[in-house]
Amino acid sequence: MFGYIKPVVGELKVKEHEFYRAAYCGLCRVLGKKSGMLSLTLSYDFVFLAIVRMAVQDEPDVRIDRARCAAHPFKKRAYLKSNAALEHTAVSAALLLYYNILDDINDGRGIKKLLSKLCLPKAKKLRKKNLGDGELDRLIKNELDIISEEEKKESGSVYDCAEPFGRLLGHVFSHGVANEKDKRCLFAFGRYIGRWIYITDALDDLEEDEKAGSFNKLLSEKNTKDFQKNITDALILELAEAEKVLDLLDIQDVGLLNIIRNILYLGMPECARQVASGEKKQKRKPEKGSHI
Repeated sequence: MFGYIKPVVGELKVKEHEFYRAAYCGLCRVLGKKSGMLSLTLSYDFVFLAIVRMAVQDEPDVRIDRARCAAHPFKKRAYLKSNAALEHTAVSAALLLYYNILDDINDGRGIKKLLSKLCLPKAKKLRKKNLGDGELDRLIKNELDIISEEEKKESGSVYDCAEPFGRLLGHVFSHGVANEKDKRCLFAFGRYIGRWIYITDALDDLEEDEKAGSFNKLLSEKNTKDFQKNITDALILELAEAEKVLDLLDIQDVGLLNIIRNILYLGMPECARQVASGEKKQKRKPEKGSHI
């Protein structure tokens, strides 16, 4: 995904920070076992998805082990052993990777388009292996088709694309959850997170897209009165709504809840502030083996 959703490490307890790093390393291992190509999708956003999915389980499977890896060959590091939440996150990553490559082929140019074409056959195989009953794939595709149609229109608001992207993440957060209340809450939670991501990403890319003449829904709004204040208020509102939904989830594991709250209450607002102020580009993936 985008790499916007990460904690403020200094505000985490030591054991919470250690668990977050273990979850990061565990997800890296699960992605790598499915495919070396899939491990390239590793981002803080996916770690957040995995932690939220673990948190809603009655008894989260949080077995920790230690091992060396290619990124850390000389010292064993703690990692979270594979569980249902990590596997769901890896499946979601495989499906999203396939559609991201298709998008790069359709809209990209030059070396990026060529590399995407070379990667497509492997991405197709990954998608096929992770289809399951096909429901999540169908839901993702439907929302991406809506976004594609909206992006062809010259007029309209950023929310015309943010809303279907929000629904897409709502499906990813909630798919396969048996408890109906939790499923509804996770869909709403993912929806607000997805809308926030889309708007933040559009704002982050605004200057670059304007120079390149690329699509960006915010370009039509950039010169309107109070643009900066309105977009900042919109981001704050999305997070406030996500916070309300989080309070409806019955999360028993205090450590997991504290990590989620840290990201939602501190990390994401700080990221939005930096994007809005133009301090630095936020969209980047952590390096494999990152010491967050």
